Amino acid sequence: MAEKKQFVQVVDVATNRVEKVVELDKLERLSPEDKLALTKGKQLFLVTHVIEPVVKIEMKKRLIDTEMKFHHEEENPVTTEPILEVPAAPETKGRGKKK
Repeated sequence: MAEKKQFVQVVDVATNRVEKVVELDKLERLSPEDKLALTKGKQLFLVTHVIEPVVKIEMKKRLIDTEMKFHHEEENPVTTEPILEVPAAPETKGRGKKK
C-alpha cells in the first residue's frame, strides 16, 4: 500500500496567496534558522492532498485593431410610433369590510 504523505501549505499573510506546498518530511529536516526564515510573515496549514489544476486558462490582452460588428436580429423590434389607445383600468369596489 502506498505511503500517505502529509504536506504543509505556506500562505503569505499580506497577499493571502499560496506560495508553495512542501512535504512535511522535508520541512522537518530543515535547520531551525531555515524554518524561521520560511515561516516569517507566513501562515502554515497542514494538508493531506495536493490538488493540481488539470486545465490552466490564461487570458491575454490584445488591442482591437478592426471595428467589431455584431449581427443580432431582434425578435421584438422597437417602434417609434406613439401608442394611441390606453386601456382603462377596471372599476373596483372599495377595500372595506364586507357586511
